[in-house]
Formats: sequence, structure tokens, C-alpha cells
Amino acid sequence: MNELIRLLNLFEEELIKKDTEGTEPKKHKKNLQNVYLYKIRDYFIKYINDVIQSSTYKDRVPLFFENVFNRQHIVDAAVFYVETNMPKGVEPNSYDRSESSVDEFIIAFNQFYELILSKEYKNPTIKSLTPFAKNLREEIVERVEQDDFVFIGKKSYPAIQEKEYNYIINYISESKHLSSKDKQVGIIFKLFLLLGISVEKISGLKKSYFNPEKRTLTIPLENADVANIHSISVELPYALAKEISNTLIENSLNSTEFLFATSEGNPIQSSYFSYLLKGIMKKYEHDTLCDKLVLKRFTSYGMAKYAICQMLGVSMMLPVIVQLTGRTMEFIESCRMESTREPEKRNHYINYKIRSTNTYFDLQN
Repeated sequence: MNELIRLLNLFEEELIKKDTEGTEPKKHKKNLQNVYLYKIRDYFIKYINDVIQSSTYKDRVPLFFENVFNRQHIVDAAVFYVETNMPKGVEPNSYDRSESSVDEFIIAFNQFYELILSKEYKNPTIKSLTPFAKNLREEIVERVEQDDFVFIGKKSYPAIQEKEYNYIINYISESKHLSSKDKQVGIIFKLFLLLGISVEKISGLKKSYFNPEKRTLTIPLENADVANIHSISVELPYALAKEISNTLIENSLNSTEFLFATSEGNPIQSSYFSYLLKGIMKKYEHDTLCDKLVLKRFTSYGMAKYAICQMLGVSMMLPVIVQLTGRTMEFIESCRMESTREPEKRNHYINYKIRSTNTYFDLQN
């Protein structure tokens, strides 16, 4: 539309003026044209154009901005921006979004409003909404979260995704020069990714809990259930069981009772594996050029959440997962939301559950 194009051109001119103001060298200045223009052009104007085209205001843009344009339009445009923009490095179908993207849009729109809209049109409804960050931010965040998106800047411990999982496993498997300590840490990472157990549970595991012949690892349960079961023997994958056996042989001179221990024979703490984890994270950042927010996943919690999402994906019961992993119900619930967030996973989950009901079976006949 000619009027929308005119507004956009005016905005660009104003930003260029601001960029050329003052005597500060350009290389040390924030280029406002690059920061704000595309957010308004590609998202706000695009959204508003779609709204106007679908309404009775097709050729009456001034009338729309003066009499119709309201809070909901700003919020909807912001939601469109946030949900469309994926942080660099996330999976193509990821529902992770950057929390800062909300503020990015609000700041850009505020510039557009102050420099253009407030001067071109008189709309007291919009004026009453300023400052936009104070009056609209919370609603924008709620709307995005209602659509099942997750702000990874807000979440303390997001789960790693398939891409990061494969990278961690490949890094551990292909690194030929890992120290004895890092080989042990690599096994711990694999247990995080397989069982989702806490650092506390890992540190409490004893050598006697591992049976190399049966390839089982006894995991103490948090609370005895109605059958008074206090532990469970988990069958380990062949390669992982072999790694544990080899590590025990290499450390046979260590008299500690713990399966994983420091060189002094003490139970491990989270700081024990931080060096290797940071090394993997930095190499991942270098190799993928991902957004720094993605790197928040590289924690023991992120690895454990991946395991729990896998358990939920095969319908393991929540109380059993709590017992096995030593995690809180709140922690498990947060994983359940992640495991069903992607449309195809949710669709599979719902259909799997429905097919498991007696009603579905009865209606087959």
C-alpha cells in the first residue's frame, strides 16, 4: 500500500538522520537503521498490511491508524515477530525463542511510534499505552507462552535437543586423547542422557552396584513404593557397560567404594565434570555458530531433561521417573511440556494414548 510504504520511507529517513547525528565515528555507533528498520518493515508493516487487506479499510490507512489501531494490533504484531524469529542454532522445528526478542520488538515499535505514527496520526488510545514495555510486555510474553513457545533466556535449565545430544555423544566417542578423568566424565554424561539421574545419585553410586556380567546398574529409588521396592537394576547398553568395566579396570588401584570418584577417592561433585562440558560447549559454539542462548542447554540438567523427555515419549509414568531420577515432580513436569511441544510429537502422543483405551479397541469391531 502506498501509505504504508510512505510511512516506512519516513521512518528510514528519520533513522538515517539519527545515524548521522553527532561527531562520533560511525564504527563506534549503533546503526539504528540496521537495528530497527527491518523489524518494522518485515514484521509490523507486514502484519498491519495483512490486517488492513482483510478488513474494510483497504485503501484507508490513515482512518485505520486513527480510529481502529489498538492494543491488540501491537500485541499481535509483537507475537508474530517473536514466534517467527528463531534463535540462531536451534532445531528447525524448535519452539525455543529468545526472551530478549520481546524487548527488541517493543523498542523498535516505540521508535516507529515516536518518530512517525504519533506525528502522522492522532490516536489517543495508543498514546495511553505508553510506555509500551510497561503496559504490553507481560501480555506479549503470556501470548507467546500460550502458543507453547518457551523463552530460553527465561528458563534456567532448558533440555538439550537432538542436535546437541548427537554432538555430545560424538565428541566423547571420537576424542582419542581424553584423560582418564574425562573418560569417566564421558560415562557420567551418557548416564545423564540415558537415565536422567541427578548428580547426587551419580555421586552415591558404588562399585558394587554395577554387575558387568549382567550389564546392570542398581539405582536406589527415592521412596519405596507400595511393593516396598528400594532399588531397581537397570540394564545398560552393551557399549556403555563395557566402558564402565574398562574404567573400573583402569582404576583398580583406587580403593574407593564409589563407582565414580575423584583421584583422592572422594564422591564427585558437579564441578568435577564442568571442564569437559565447557570444552564441548565451546567447540559446539565454534562449529555451529549458534546463538549463545542455545548454549544454556549444556548443563547436567539439560542432559537429564533430554533423558526424561525420552522416557515421557515412551509413556513412562511420572511417579516412576521421579523415583528413578531423584528429580522433583516440578522438574519432570517441565520436561513433559517440552516432550509434547512439537506438533508431530504431540500428535503421536495423543494418538498413541487414544489407541491404548478400551473404547478405541471396542470401536474397532
